[in-house]
Amino acid sequence: SSLQSNPRHRKLAAAQGGESLSAAPQDEAKKIGKTIITAIASDIDGTLLNSKQQVSQRNVETIQRARKKGILFFPATGKSRQGVYNALGEFGQELKKENCPGVFLQGLIVYDQNGNVIHEMLLPLEPVKKVVQFCTREGISLVAYHRDRILCSQRDANTDKLINYCEPTPEAIGPLDEAMVANGQVYNKLIIMGNDEDQITKIRPAMEALIGEDAEITQAIGYMLEILPKGGSKGDGVRRLLGALGVDPAGLLALGDAENDVEMLRLAGTGVAMGNARPALFAATGGRRTATHDRDGVARAVGHYCLGEPDPACLLGLGGGAEEEE
Repeated sequence: SSLQSNPRHRKLAAAQGGESLSAAPQDEAKKIGKTIITAIASDIDGTLLNSKQQVSQRNVETIQRARKKGILFFPATGKSRQGVYNALGEFGQELKKENCPGVFLQGLIVYDQNGNVIHEMLLPLEPVKKVVQFCTREGISLVAYHRDRILCSQRDANTDKLINYCEPTPEAIGPLDEAMVANGQVYNKLIIMGNDEDQITKIRPAMEALIGEDAEITQAIGYMLEILPKGGSKGDGVRRLLGALGVDPAGLLALGDAENDVEMLRLAGTGVAMGNARPALFAATGGRRTATHDRDGVARAVGHYCLGEPDPACLLGLGGGAEEEE
């Protein structure tokens, strides 16, 4: 394809909608032994968005400065593409207008810089049946994602928690497994919507035993348990997008806060855990961390690793979890 025949810097420029990286900063970085960041992948909830589900002006402005330097930015999230655009407000609408590439639904659907789907994974019927039957028996809410649609057997307070995350409004279609058989309805992933984190913690072992090798299980938010197709992960989606764009993972800065980010953070040459991340993530990043999502952690990491602006929050080293001073 023409995408694969173009030089790497042209792919980056096209994906970014701007100029490619100039040689001078790269040469200078090589002289002082710094990693050259050519792309940024950011998780959304708990990372780019703060605890009020808002993106700070500092985060947006710092990302825009990096983009003007020719560094590609793209979302890598469990959210739907429309949910990302909604959540990021004006910045999201700008990304939408540009056909910004991105990794959505935990890597189960990947869009390139032309707005084309270059990778998609769907759940087979068998694990869907098992999960639907389990949730029906236990009286637990369940939703299914298909691209930018969220489907459920019936709406309730738990299914509608997704609206608080700027996701599309769930649509009631009756039993999800029956819709799959009768109407050929397909799902990228399922999310079990618990009352709270304790309920999900209790049912997770039973769900893992039930699913076995038929699917993957991950978590991004405490009271949600996600069921993905076998082999699906955010890291896999990011790897596929980088390959399509000709970007070396060694030049990727990746930011995340939860279990579903581990593969992506390990893939990236520079994986950084948010200050509010779960402890397992600090191991995945070799101790690299930044400030919390409520203290502009994304902006501070982008400044530190991409713009030559050393930040104390990114110098704390191993351990993580402690609040840094402003």
